[in-house]
Amino acid sequence: MGQTFSSALNGSNCTVSGQTIVSLAATEDLVADYDTASAVCLAPSGAHAKGSTVQTIEGGVSTGYWTVEDPVRVKSGARTWRKKSGDHSYGHIPLISYRLRRLGYMQARSTLSAWNIGYDNFPPKFCTIARLAEITNEVGERSRNGEIHPSEARALRQSWNPVYSGADVVAHICSWVGLSVQFGVGLPLMPEEYTPIGKTVISALQEVASWSGASIRLDRSGTIVVYDWQETYGRGGSVPRPQAVLEEEYHDTLYPITCLTVVGSGLSGYYRTLAQDTAVEVTEGLATAAGERTVEERVEIREYPITPALAQKIARERLSRIALEAGIVRYRGPAEGSQGIRPLASRVFSVTRNLEWDGLKYRYEIDITAPTSSISWGADLPQSGWW
Repeated sequence: MGQTFSSALNGSNCTVSGQTIVSLAATEDLVADYDTASAVCLAPSGAHAKGSTVQTIEGGVSTGYWTVEDPVRVKSGARTWRKKSGDHSYGHIPLISYRLRRLGYMQARSTLSAWNIGYDNFPPKFCTIARLAEITNEVGERSRNGEIHPSEARALRQSWNPVYSGADVVAHICSWVGLSVQFGVGLPLMPEEYTPIGKTVISALQEVASWSGASIRLDRSGTIVVYDWQETYGRGGSVPRPQAVLEEEYHDTLYPITCLTVVGSGLSGYYRTLAQDTAVEVTEGLATAAGERTVEERVEIREYPITPALAQKIARERLSRIALEAGIVRYRGPAEGSQGIRPLASRVFSVTRNLEWDGLKYRYEIDITAPTSSISWGADLPQSGWW
C-alpha cells in the first residue's frame, strides 16, 4: 500500500468558490429531495450571499454546484481568536459557516402558484389530447345551448394544457420555473386530467414520473434528471468502492411492507359517451422470509383518474425501492479518486464525503451505501390500461 492519502490536498484545491475549506460535509442521497452540504470556510472578502450559486472543489475535483441557504459569520474564542506570526495583537480569523442545497433548490421547492408560474398558466391544468377533444365538445354543446357565453367556452377550453404524455407535463412545469430537464427515459403514462394546484414543483415532478415507474433527481449541475428506477438499480451490477476500504458492513433487513395495493378509479370507455367510472385496484408483492406474514399497505389516489397500468407502475416503483434498500452494503475509506461516485451515475443510494483540516493537514473520507441485489417483475399490464 505505499500511497499516503490526503497528502496532495491543500487550501488552494479544497474550496467553496474560491474560499478555502476548513471543514466540509456533503451528502448526496437518492431518498432526499435535495443533496445537502455544510461547510466552514476562510472568507477574508466576506460571505457568499444567501441564494447565490457556489461550486465545491474537493482535492482539485468539482463536486457540483450549490445554492447558499444560510451563510453564518462565526466568531468563537476557541476557534477564531488567533494571532498571526509577526503580529502584536490577536483578532478573529474570518470564518464563514454555510448551509448548502443543490443548485435548483429554490426553483424545485417553489409552489405551483400564480406567483411562480404566471397568471396565464394558473391554474396548472393538464389533459390528454383525447380528453381535450371531449372537453371541446362538452363546452361547445353548453355554448350552443345558451348555458355559457362563447367567450367563456373559449376560456374553458384554453385553460387546459393538452399533452401527449407525462414527459410533456414535466417539461411544462420545468419551463415555468426555469429548471432544465434531461430525460433518460420516456414517461408514456398520463391520466386523462391532472391539476397539481398547491403542490411544490419537486413533488409534482415526482408524482408524474411515478406514473410510468420512473423517478427524478436534481443532479450536480442543477438539472432535473428523469430516470427509470428499475432499469438503473434493479438490474444488479458491481458496487464502486473507495481506493482503500477501511470499514464495510452488509445489511439484509426485513421489508417494512411486503404487499402494496394501489386503488382509485378511472373512465374505462373509449368515448366519453360510452365511458363508465370504473374502480381500479392493483396489488403487487415481494417475496417474504421464512415464517414471515404479509404486511400490506394501501395507497388511494383520488386527485386524478388512473388506469390499472398506471397503478401497477406506481406499486412496482415503490416496492422496488423497499426491496433494494433492505439489502445494502456500506463502505468507508479515503475519498481521493472517489469524488465522482454519486447516486444514479454510479448505482449507489447515497454518498457522504467529509473533509476536515486539523491544523496540519486535511483528512478526507467517503461513506458509500449501495444495493447488493437485483429485482425483476413479471409482465406489465397493457398501456391501454384496461383488461
